[in-house]
Amino acid sequence: MAAVLAVVIGASRLDRPAAAPQTGPYDFGFVAVSYPNFAAGITAANAIFAASTGCPGTVPIISEMKNPRDFTKVTIIVAAIVTTIYLTISMTMYSFVDSGRKPFPRKRRPSRQEDRLWPGSTQSYRQRCLFNHVSAKYIFVRALRNTKHLQANTLVHWSTWIGLNIVLGIFTYVFAEAVPVFNYLLALLACVCFAPMSIMLPALFWMADHKTYCTGSSKQKVMYAAHVGILLLGIFVCVGGIYGAADSIAQASTSGFTSVFSCADNSNKIISQQ
Repeated sequence: MAAVLAVVIGASRLDRPAAAPQTGPYDFGFVAVSYPNFAAGITAANAIFAASTGCPGTVPIISEMKNPRDFTKVTIIVAAIVTTIYLTISMTMYSFVDSGRKPFPRKRRPSRQEDRLWPGSTQSYRQRCLFNHVSAKYIFVRALRNTKHLQANTLVHWSTWIGLNIVLGIFTYVFAEAVPVFNYLLALLACVCFAPMSIMLPALFWMADHKTYCTGSSKQKVMYAAHVGILLLGIFVCVGGIYGAADSIAQASTSGFTSVFSCADNSNKIISQQ
């Protein structure tokens, strides 16, 4: 986090981005509200949604909590903090940097140049290890449940755990490197998986637990109607997101894909120093 803040503060201190004209008047191009077409807008929204949806990372926390009943309060606090930081950093970088750099290519993944130059690259690798750990934990617990190897210090325990981490790490690396439209795939993942899990299912579960609210008091009816609205929002994100991601992938296919497993600069924003 310290490295990210250092970059954001440093970027905000510049008069203009490095890729912008160095003389004469210059417009940062910052706009509070943009007007993309539906496919581009819903795809971008779903990409942000995928980055903000933390169900795979937050749900396992319940098993680590001393008082699991506090999970809702903790989740709300963490979500508020993360959202605030996310918006602050992203809007600052967009305002001071984004308009002056070249657009990213269709295949959007962290570039090797970014990993070498980004001060927070070490933290970036830690985040990748964390998500790899969470994925491996899901499989590990279910594979060894009801056996002594789940918590015992045995060969089966450690070979399964280490093997899962290695296999998942290799799989995700190949997947991210070989898919030319990885960013659009994330948007598709958000609408197909995260929308039902984070929006639709919670609303359905609440409605199933509070069936009498639809015929109860005015306050209860409002609460029930609000959850119906959340369910409809989830359906919109799911259906609209699938259309947007499919349309974006189709447009990317017509403009050409970047090569896979290439060591070339895929960032389009490394400025050579002469």
